[in-house]
Parts: sequence; structure tokens; C-alpha cells
Amino acid sequence: MKVENKFLIEMFGILAVALSLLFVAFEIQQSNRIARISTELEISNLYASLNEIQMTDPEFRDFLINLPYSLAEMTPNQRLGAIAYGHRLINTYQPAITAYENGLLTQSRYEAVLSSLRNGMEMPSTYAIWEELVRIHPEYSSDTLFIYVNKLLNEQRVQ
Repeated sequence: MKVENKFLIEMFGILAVALSLLFVAFEIQQSNRIARISTELEISNLYASLNEIQMTDPEFRDFLINLPYSLAEMTPNQRLGAIAYGHRLINTYQPAITAYENGLLTQSRYEAVLSSLRNGMEMPSTYAIWEELVRIHPEYSSDTLFIYVNKLLNEQRVQ
């Protein structure tokens, strides 16, 4: 009888450990799902903020539209504003790429990010801004964002 009780207690213990492990696995899966959703929302907010500035601030929109196609042709104030905008672009695109590289962003969202970057570079002043960012930030040369930007810059130079 004692051996039988010991066996039942051990079996119950094994079952309890197995159920605990299943619960932990479920909790981890839930946490990962929440992290992915939160990341997508935060990235959407970054883009929304950038788009809102471009849509609602006529002065900023005019600034972007009227920028010369080359930083060499810009006034010091234009250049300062262009570089500040460029850093805003880095701060908008980089989190999305980092999130994708860490499994927190879907492939389709990542493709949308790259498409947005590519479309933005069709504007000559934005192209010039990215060219300058690449030049003044050599420390980012191995960064995924800058590798992709260099690729786009080279493609447009060929055209």
C-alpha cells in the first residue's frame, strides 16, 4: 500500500510539472504575441507622427518641397533642417528594421517599411538628405537600414 501511494504521488507530481510547463509555454507564447502587436502599434505611431507633420504643417511641407536637390545648394538653415529631418527619418525607419530582425514585425509590414523608404527617396531632396546622412554617419555603414539606403542610392545613381 505504501509503495502504491508513493507511485501515485510521484505520478501526480510528474503530471503537475508537465501541466506547469505547458502553462509557462502558453504564457511565453502570449507574451510574444503581445510584444509583436505592441511593436506594430508603436511603429504605426512613428509613421503616423511623421505623416501628420507632413500633412498638417504647411511650413514644413513647403520646406521639403522647396529644398534644393543638393545639400551643397542649400542655405545653412535649410541644411540644418534637412539633416534634422534626416535624423527623424532614421528614428522612424530604424525601429521597424530592428523589430523585423528580432521577429517582432511581420514580413508584410517590413515590406511596407521598405516600400515607404524607397518611395520617399524618389523625392530629390530626400535623396540628397539620405546621401548626406550616409556621408556623415560612417559608423552606421554595417547597419541594415544604411545598407538598404546605400543600395537605393546606388540604384538611383545608375538611372
